Amino acid sequence: MQQAVVDAARAMSEPGMLIVEATMGSGKTEAALAAAEHFGARFGCSGVFVALPTMATSNAMFDRVHQWLRHQGPDLVTSISLAHGKAYLNEDFTRLRPRLTDVDSGAHSQSGQCGVEVVAHQWFFGRKRSMLANFVVGTIDQVLFAGLKAKHVVLRHLALANKVVILDEVHAADDYMRVYLVRVLEWLAAYRVPVILLSATLPPAQRLALAQAYERGRGWDGLGEFADTTDYPVVSAIGASRQSYRVDAGPSVEVSLERLDDEDDVLVRFVHENVDDGGCLAIIRNTVGRAQATARLLRQEFGDDVVLVHSRFVQHHRAALEKQLVAQLGRDGSRPQRIIVVATQVIEQSLDLDFDLMISDLAPVDLILQRLGRLHRHARANRGSHGHPRLVVTAVSEWSGGPPEFERGSRSVYGEARLLRSAAVLRDRSVIAVPRDIPVLVERAYAEQIEVADDWRAALTAADDERRRVVGAQQHRAEQWRISGPAKKQSLLDWLDVNVGDVDDPAGFAKVRDTEESIEVLVTRRVGNAVFLLPQCGGDPVEIEYEPDTRVARKVLGSAVRLPRALCINGNVTEKTIEELEKRMYPGWQESRWLAGELVLELNAENMTELQDYLLRYDDIEGLVHEKVEH
Repeated sequence: MQQAVVDAARAMSEPGMLIVEATMGSGKTEAALAAAEHFGARFGCSGVFVALPTMATSNAMFDRVHQWLRHQGPDLVTSISLAHGKAYLNEDFTRLRPRLTDVDSGAHSQSGQCGVEVVAHQWFFGRKRSMLANFVVGTIDQVLFAGLKAKHVVLRHLALANKVVILDEVHAADDYMRVYLVRVLEWLAAYRVPVILLSATLPPAQRLALAQAYERGRGWDGLGEFADTTDYPVVSAIGASRQSYRVDAGPSVEVSLERLDDEDDVLVRFVHENVDDGGCLAIIRNTVGRAQATARLLRQEFGDDVVLVHSRFVQHHRAALEKQLVAQLGRDGSRPQRIIVVATQVIEQSLDLDFDLMISDLAPVDLILQRLGRLHRHARANRGSHGHPRLVVTAVSEWSGGPPEFERGSRSVYGEARLLRSAAVLRDRSVIAVPRDIPVLVERAYAEQIEVADDWRAALTAADDERRRVVGAQQHRAEQWRISGPAKKQSLLDWLDVNVGDVDDPAGFAKVRDTEESIEVLVTRRVGNAVFLLPQCGGDPVEIEYEPDTRVARKVLGSAVRLPRALCINGNVTEKTIEELEKRMYPGWQESRWLAGELVLELNAENMTELQDYLLRYDDIEGLVHEKVEH
């Protein structure tokens, strides 16, 4: 696959786009960086922008790109930046900051160990300038903002216009985000920017839409459909013509597909039967509350062998948990005799985790396949009784008979239509062959006309109609804030006849992700007159009456977490929550440029507090837990 990507890049006589579709863990990122080297040399690009779905995936990628840069030829001095809202918390990035402040001093050539000096220069730490470094790793939002009517949008175009742009996990962009992605691809094509898209599970219709967007920008309209949508792995080269490079996938690995009733006693019995004698088990839930309840149940049976990870741990606590899991379950991990990891979608991507057995709530089929990427991920000589990979699907009431009913949280996250389609394509399967079945399952699940049992048809039709209504409304909202395409804008005049303000503000973020409003807070614990940071309180208390120094302020920011949906479910509730939290702000922190305006959730010595009729509790095992208070 990597050779095919490089061959496709070398065959391009002018800048174009590569779409790389290959299985999880097959080395797509390394292939993209190799192709970027060729594009940069051939077309005179000044650097590379690597965009990923989340801050966590961006942080993981930053170190890989940094190490790649350090092997890029003799006497290279270049700049690197991490572009997302929490970049200042990334130690790998901030550690580079003091290394070189004067790139003309010649200091880079005095070490004698490496001919490359990678600089996180002070100038690029400004929020408006971070993308202007030569090499940038960041969230996909930073790229999508180039399609948004907002202040300083031209700086974003300037930052992208002479780079190779790599978009990893491009399938993670939802219907709303793709409205902006399509427009940005048009502009990148107009600027003759080489683009590389990476995905393991890209639906054919999305592949076509992204290819056509780039073709429009270059004036290559009318190339029609792709010849074959079921080749996999495949590299698609988008130039003045389209060319596909088929890749020998090698033998497929057959994963047994099983179903499990969604009841506590059934789950406990299954876990006992399968890991009492050892094994590394993943249980993936679709919501934080469901993951917390599952971990609480299993800890009664399996004690400290149960580990919980989700998005509602404070940031530095979650980072420590993920680091520990990678050290145990990564490629060279010191695998325990038995471990049961209960998690949400946070382990679907970016984390190098290798499980012997997996239980997963039903999700859209492309995400089920992503989760499979963590099952028997690395070749191991001895997995005991788990020599054959098994995926066990749950959170479905009934597979046979009429249309199934799904767990409420799953419906809220993914919608009825996508879950019904996933259930339909998996219903009669007992085996998933990876990678052979990946394009087949994805294409069937996202086909306009999907084959389902007659007694499912009415439910699926109603769910599809509702989904089309929701997606149509999303796309209409996105269109209002999207800039014009390159065919209509040949100058910089009047780009911002309407604008949403500054993209670094929450309002800007909301315009490229159609997410529900959420509130981020800094969590502290008061013991007597002293205030500590979570999760451990063994360190010194933090200053709250006076402005803390930069080191302490950055440490405080690592205690951030987002409040549960119940406390920001609509505008009225959100406003009341913020109003109450503003009364609890620390005066000294408002003097700090790092902490000014940050909301604080202060817990008592028992790690609890009340907010809006909810009891909030922070637990070192479960993270932030909430429950309704009945007065």
